[in-house]
Order: sequence, then structure tokens, then C-alpha cells
Amino acid sequence: MKVLLYIATSVALLMFTVLAMAALYITTEPVVIPMNATIMILGLSLGWLCGTFMTPYNNREIEYLSSFTKAVSVFAGGYLIGKADKLVEYILSPDILINTLSAFRIMSFVASFVISLMLTYIFRQYYIEPK
Repeated sequence: MKVLLYIATSVALLMFTVLAMAALYITTEPVVIPMNATIMILGLSLGWLCGTFMTPYNNREIEYLSSFTKAVSVFAGGYLIGKADKLVEYILSPDILINTLSAFRIMSFVASFVISLMLTYIFRQYYIEPK
């Protein structure tokens, strides 16, 4: 089982490395690189947070995350969903998708989020023993 975890970790690190290299080569302007890195770090952080919420491993954490998840879902259900359609419409507009840098930033955020979510879930579900 640990071999599969090492493989998953290696693949995730390889994907992050390729993504970071792409962030360096997507533009020749040095001012853009920190913004790309910040967007990727935000995706990693949010993926890690969501992965942790998905896999509580003791009763105390289950109770805490359950109450926190309820509060966040009320906020997301009311406010964010009402605003999400405008955000999705803006992101999918031709002006954004045709711009290489904007499209890269959206894709790097989503990729960072998904990779860190999967890695956090895998480690908390299969590697860490419940207490």
C-alpha cells in the first residue's frame, strides 16, 4: 500500500513541477511570475483545506468539521451560488479564454486545487491511521 502512496506523491510532485515550469515560461515579463505562483499556491491551499474537510479521522474532528461545514454550506448556498453564474459567465467569455495568460491562470488554479485535494484525501484516507 505504501508503494502506491509513494507513486501518487511522486506523480503529484511531477505535475506541480511541470505546472511551476509552465508558470515561468508562459510569459517573458518577470512581474507576472509571482502572480502565477500566488494563484497556484492559492489553489494548493484551498485543495488541501477541502481535502482535510473531506477526510476527518477522529470523532473530535468529525464534530468540528461538521459544524463548520454546515456554516460554510449556508453561506455558499445563499450568497455564492447567487454570484457564481456571473463569475462562470465571465470566465467562459471569449475575452478571457482567448488570452493565454488568463486561461493558464484559471487552469493552473484548478489543477493545483485538484492535485492537492486528491493528495490530501489519499494520505488522510489511506496512510494516516485513525486515532
